Amino acid sequence: MASRRMRRTAAAVALLCLALIAAAAVGAPSAAVADESSTPSPAPSTQSAARLTLVARVSGGPAQASGWALTATDARSGTTLSGDSGAAAVTQVPVTPGEFTLTASPHSSGTPWSDYTTAWSCTGAAASASANSATAKGDGASSDGSSSTVTVGAGEDVTCTATLTYAAPRLTLNITVDGGPTTAADWSLTASGPAVASGAPGSSDVTDAAVDSGAYRLSAAIGAGSELSGYALGTWSCTGASHGGAADGVVTLSRGDVVACRVTASWTRAFLTLRAELAPAADHTGSATGPAEAQDWSLVADGDGGVVTGRTGASAEVSAGRYSLDIAPTVARDGEYRFAGWYCYLESTSRPVTVEHDAVTVRAGQSTTCVGTEQWVGTAAATQPAAPSTPAPPATATPSARPSATPTPTSTSSARPTPGGTGSGNGTDPASDENASAVADRDAEAAHLVWNRIIGYGVVILLCAAVAAYFALQRRRDR
Repeated sequence: MASRRMRRTAAAVALLCLALIAAAAVGAPSAAVADESSTPSPAPSTQSAARLTLVARVSGGPAQASGWALTATDARSGTTLSGDSGAAAVTQVPVTPGEFTLTASPHSSGTPWSDYTTAWSCTGAAASASANSATAKGDGASSDGSSSTVTVGAGEDVTCTATLTYAAPRLTLNITVDGGPTTAADWSLTASGPAVASGAPGSSDVTDAAVDSGAYRLSAAIGAGSELSGYALGTWSCTGASHGGAADGVVTLSRGDVVACRVTASWTRAFLTLRAELAPAADHTGSATGPAEAQDWSLVADGDGGVVTGRTGASAEVSAGRYSLDIAPTVARDGEYRFAGWYCYLESTSRPVTVEHDAVTVRAGQSTTCVGTEQWVGTAAATQPAAPSTPAPPATATPSARPSATPTPTSTSSARPTPGGTGSGNGTDPASDENASAVADRDAEAAHLVWNRIIGYGVVILLCAAVAAYFALQRRRDR
């Protein structure tokens, strides 16, 4: 029994020794690691490191983000990181916490880069709740190299973005046309400089058009396909330019300018048009103007400043001055028409222009139209058609009266005193050159007069007979 206890006790002691040996073997490496951790490290702590990224974004215009170099300069040490947007040199770069100066500079000078403005904005993930963002300070760096600053805190991962906004000048060209045969739509306006803007007034080419900064020469010309001349251009006037208005036709535009320029084109030559016009006869009703047409007359205006000649509608540019007017038929009309006079007027306002002694004075810058009027007076053939309508009393109605009037001498003698009447009662007088209807009318009047006289004589005779019978009856009663 005792031996069993001793054996159990010895076994327990042996197990305890084995457990202590195992524990010592496991604890030895832990002590080595602890010793290593206590050794100072020359590298910076990961908890204090910071990272910085620079990015460019372009808004509008022809440039690309790669057209600018992005730079961040440590304000204390002067060390920099620089490169194009997206390059490794400016992406997730470890930096010492502190203040950095940010710039965005174009790789090239001049336009279009000079027409961009730059604004910086920064965001970052903070290592602690007390520093959760990085803020860019200043009014934004522009393309001329001015800068903004940002403070990067310990443990922050900061991204700063340069927003490059296209702010090119905008230009509008317009024209006022004073007189002459054209309108504003007939003109082409041009601004020539670092860029070219050209087009008709009101078109998108010269209305609020985006152009590069710089000096532009302004011009105006009548559009393609037109050979008209005689306009004088005034002085260009411009509003909205940073450097003032146009001088000698040149305007200077700067970034962000919104400029409107206008010029006046004044008509300096005269324009004369001739027309023929037909008028109805004064003694005829209606609007009939006879068999002729306005093209049957030739018109001429002759003066020191030129000659205008041709059929109706002839027109030409002339110099200002006095012009004699003439109109002549090109087709013989045997006196059917007579010249009634000239009248002239301004085409722009229809205001009359004075005509003296068949001459008109044309002034510079005016378009004048002169009209020569020919009035229809008719001919024998033209006026006679009214006569056939006179057979109202038909000639067939008079013969029945004539035979009874002509047998007695009394009727013929009583008919002769009528003015111009033949009284013969036998038809027409061969010696007369009057037409048949006129003779018939006169014969009818003569026959009517004869019958009136016969009836008058008969009434008188009957009255006389009645009076005689009355007195005869009284005489018998007295007996």
